[in-house]
Amino acid sequence: MYELYLTHVKGNADKITYIAIDEAQEIEGWERFVRGLEEKCKAKIIVTGSSAKLLSSEYTTLLSGRHVEVRVFPLSFDEALKFKGIEFDSELQLAKNLDRIKKELVEMLNYGGFPDVVLHPEVRSELIHSYFDTVIVKDVVNRYNLRREEKIRNLAKFYISSSASRITYNSVSKFLKIPVKTVERYSEYLEKAFLIFFTRNYSQSPKAVENSPRKVYVIDNGFLKFFSTWSLGRAFETLIAQHVMRYANRRLFEVFYWYSQNAEVDIIIKNDKGSLLPIQVTYELNEENRKREIDSIKKFSKYGKTRPLIITFDQEGEVEGIKIIPAYKFLLKTFEILDSMLV
Repeated sequence: MYELYLTHVKGNADKITYIAIDEAQEIEGWERFVRGLEEKCKAKIIVTGSSAKLLSSEYTTLLSGRHVEVRVFPLSFDEALKFKGIEFDSELQLAKNLDRIKKELVEMLNYGGFPDVVLHPEVRSELIHSYFDTVIVKDVVNRYNLRREEKIRNLAKFYISSSASRITYNSVSKFLKIPVKTVERYSEYLEKAFLIFFTRNYSQSPKAVENSPRKVYVIDNGFLKFFSTWSLGRAFETLIAQHVMRYANRRLFEVFYWYSQNAEVDIIIKNDKGSLLPIQVTYELNEENRKREIDSIKKFSKYGKTRPLIITFDQEGEVEGIKIIPAYKFLLKTFEILDSMLV
């Protein structure tokens, strides 16, 4: 096909050619073909796939130094609004469409950001269940040749129902009656398949970080709606954490949580300069939780000067020097806000 293109279509030798190969992981030896193609032609090659198998280490080793990896998450909040034609780029547009924007935020809290789920709400239950089955069967069971599919399904559903919670492999092992080593191995499979992701307890000791309980999050809120008992607080924190992880992945920053002596900060971002940004996530800051949320941030300040942030559903302002941002603003300007605070 490429030779025919060069002979009959291209014409201008200086013109850049783009070659797109979709679902490449379905063809054995695709990576050798791509490398050979890259060596013999002046073209930009885009390899795409919906399976975590595309990121296998054997592929990246063969293509080392020749590729840039881009991980495509479910839609972010601003992308979901653009999909629905809702304008928000200017302050006037934001004010004009604010009621609809908040309504769409509630939709994403409930049903997540998979493109077809956003665009076709009438079949979102079927879509979410189909995506879950695809991840479990195609990206985990078949890829790793597992014999007991029900075990990985039970573990996946447990993690989904535990989103925004701290867990240990030992506690999961006892609850599900699965050996600890199996829990550890299966957890790695689910993370590599991008169904879940983990954060660890922040410490200045690498050993303490490694040995700390993990905090688990599901990659999309749609799974929370259909595979767990839905909780507004967990759904809200999970949505914020997904956008923070998208930011950290792009910037190559680290994400933690912090827990010590009944004080907890939900999210800690550490940039490449060692700067720390503590973020508390609470749907509403009120008399009941205000002292707890603020005191935890103050206790974390022992690690150095920080510029803390509290994210709520729609409150905005400042309390004791801590900035409060409504979720819709944070989600629409995640990169801009976090870049300005992580200096």
